Amino acid sequence: MLAGREREGYPKLLGEIDFDMNQSNVYGLVTARLSRPADVVLAQGIFRPSQLVGEISADNPQVVKAFGLRVIGSAVPGGPLAVCEFVRSALEFYAGEIWSGDGSLMFTGASAFSAVHQLPIAGAVEATAFYNSAFRLRRPIETYPFDA
Repeated sequence: MLAGREREGYPKLLGEIDFDMNQSNVYGLVTARLSRPADVVLAQGIFRPSQLVGEISADNPQVVKAFGLRVIGSAVPGGPLAVCEFVRSALEFYAGEIWSGDGSLMFTGASAFSAVHQLPIAGAVEATAFYNSAFRLRRPIETYPFDA
């Protein structure tokens, strides 16, 4: 549920994300909502954890490679993008648990002010959740220009 324009392509401020792995649910499902503003839900997700993959510790950190799209628009309306590049980085988790399972995502299309609902959803995916985790963002060392 992340998209944006920071150094690694992560958001400065995307919206309010409500996601609580401790929320009780008789079906064993974890729900998530992305809202902007707070009362307008733009996207909803469901995660069904099925297996504890492992524990994470400082002695056994887990690295997740990330590939973000960093975009900064033109200062001139209708002008070409000032920056459009793929950025390779990584998240290094050093505490917590890793859970695997199935995931589902849908866009509500609730706001004409946000184009997030125009992104394609290919289908249900294998999903991973990091529970009670802590991580640090590794700085990118390489970027790849992209002509949009």
